[in-house]
Amino acid sequence: MSLFLWRSEDEEDKEFIGVGKEENKPTLAKKEIYELRKKHIPEACILFYDPSPLQIVRAKGQYMYDENGTEYLDCINNVCHVGHCHPRVVRAGQRQMAILNTNSRYLSELNATYAERLTKTFPDKLDTVIFMNSGSEATELALELCRVWNDALDFVCVDSGYHGHTRSAITVSNYKYGHPRGIGQPDHIQQMDLPDVYRGKYRDSEEAGHQYGSQVHELIQNIHNREGRVRYHGYYPDVMMVTR
Repeated sequence: MSLFLWRSEDEEDKEFIGVGKEENKPTLAKKEIYELRKKHIPEACILFYDPSPLQIVRAKGQYMYDENGTEYLDCINNVCHVGHCHPRVVRAGQRQMAILNTNSRYLSELNATYAERLTKTFPDKLDTVIFMNSGSEATELALELCRVWNDALDFVCVDSGYHGHTRSAITVSNYKYGHPRGIGQPDHIQQMDLPDVYRGKYRDSEEAGHQYGSQVHELIQNIHNREGRVRYHGYYPDVMMVTR
């Protein structure tokens, strides 16, 4: 859900805030768009509210708008952390795309200084950044770093978790492998309950944190017992403190 609102009297901001009311009106009838989607986009790419889907043509802040101008509060998108079409984000993207858009293998002041700014927000021991292009790519690299460091394939993941569309990401995503048409839980995956004090397994317990943490400890022991390996020291120190 979008969390931030903005209000600006800046003329440049108004330019972006006002865009979309006329420019983004669809040129095709809704039924025609629907039929084109059904023909060229697979059913695996879920269409919300099918067979009467919303046709969203623009968005601003925390709201989305259909082809008739009906306003919807967006409580589902997990991408626009500062609201849809935030003028500062739009301007920054346009400005950089007009200057340079390349990989990180070249020396760049912007790349280096941005990494420095990010690491200043981290705990002291975390001082390195690898920039990725997407969440799926970041998941893939994180899994690969774990495999290289640990020389093992075992992972503990959370029920209902979703980490991306790549093969490795799917294997640690219950949302994907647990689907009726999914691959099923892989042998090298240990799954814990989603820590939920509202509807979860330990929802009525004052010790819910300790109890969910104990699950992680038990799953790690299961991996060790079947000769798998998970180096949890440094990764789950708080969990180990409360479950030992």
